[in-house]
Amino acid sequence: MIIKKNISDSVAVLTLNRAESLNALSTEMILSLKSHLTDLEKDKSIIAIVINSCLQKAFCAGGDIVDVCKDIRDKKITKANKFFRQEYDMHILLRTIKTPVIGIAEGFSIGGGLGLLNSCKYKIISESSQASMPEALIGFFPDVGASNFLSSSKFGLFLGLTSQRIKASDMLLCKLADYFIPSKDIDKLFKFLSTADSLNFTELLNQKLKLLDKRDILEDGNLIKNKNFITEVCKAKCIKDFDKKLNSYSGDSAWILKAIENFNYGSKHSLKFIFEQLKQNRNWDLKKLFDKEYKMALYFSEHNDLLEGVRALLEDKDKAPVWKDSLYNSVDIPNDILKELNS
Repeated sequence: MIIKKNISDSVAVLTLNRAESLNALSTEMILSLKSHLTDLEKDKSIIAIVINSCLQKAFCAGGDIVDVCKDIRDKKITKANKFFRQEYDMHILLRTIKTPVIGIAEGFSIGGGLGLLNSCKYKIISESSQASMPEALIGFFPDVGASNFLSSSKFGLFLGLTSQRIKASDMLLCKLADYFIPSKDIDKLFKFLSTADSLNFTELLNQKLKLLDKRDILEDGNLIKNKNFITEVCKAKCIKDFDKKLNSYSGDSAWILKAIENFNYGSKHSLKFIFEQLKQNRNWDLKKLFDKEYKMALYFSEHNDLLEGVRALLEDKDKAPVWKDSLYNSVDIPNDILKELNS
C-alpha cells in the first residue's frame, strides 16, 4: 500500500509508504493521493488531513523522475507528459481543498517532496528536516510551485541554482516551513487533533501549533551565516555574472564550497533557465503557475540534458554527465518558453 490511510476520530492521516524509494512520487502514488484527498473532502466528519511519511529519515525524495525518463526513452512521451499533468493537478487540489491539510516533513524533502510540503496549508518540520531543490543536477528545473515559493525568497535564487541542502532554521527563514516542532512533541499534535472540536477548529489549531513551535532552540543556519556573500552573489544581472561571483569565493565554509561544487556540476541549460525563472518574484495565481510549469516541464522533457542528468546521477551514478552545452552562450532557450516566464 503506497499511501496508507488511517482515520482516527475526525482526523485522516495519509502516510507516504514507498520506503524503498524514499517515497519518490510515482504516478500510482499521485493518483492515490488525489483519490484520497477528493474522498476526504467530501466526508464532513473529517476536520483535518495529515500527510506524513513512513520514514523518519525522509518525507519525500521528489517525483519519480527515473520512471519518467524511462518512458521518454521508450518513446512513451504521452505517458511522461501525463505524469507532470497529474502531479500538478494534485498540487492544485492540495492548495484548494476545503479541509485543512497538515504536512509533517521529517527528514529529507527533496524537489517534488518540498513542493508537496509547500502545497499543504500547514507546513511542519522537526530537527531532522532538510530540504533542497536539486533539479539543475539532473538537467531539469525547480517545478511543483517553486516558480512562486522559491522566487519569493531572497535566498531562492541561490538555492535553485546551487541545489544546496538547508536545515530546519533555514527552511523557516525561507518560509518553506511554518512551524518547528521537535520530533518528541509531534505526538502532542496528534493527541490534540484526536480530541479537537470542529467548532473554532482553525483558531484552536493555530494556537496549538504556536504553543508547540520551539524554533527558538534552533541555531542560525548556513544561509544566515553566509548571508553577506549570498546576497552579493544574488545581485548578479545574468547567469554568467552569478557564476563569476559564486566562484570568486575565498572563504572556508564547507557549505558554500559544496554549493559551488553543485553549481559547477549542473547543466548549463538548466542553470541559465533557472536564473531567468527565479530572478524575480513571480507570484503567479494558481492556474497560471501550474499551466506555465507544465509547459516548461514538457519543454525540458524533450531536452537531452534531462535524460543525461538522470542517467549520470540516478541510474548509472557515475556523476559524469555529458551536457549538451558547455558554455552559457551556446544555450538556446526558445522565445516561446522565455515568454512563459515573462507574461
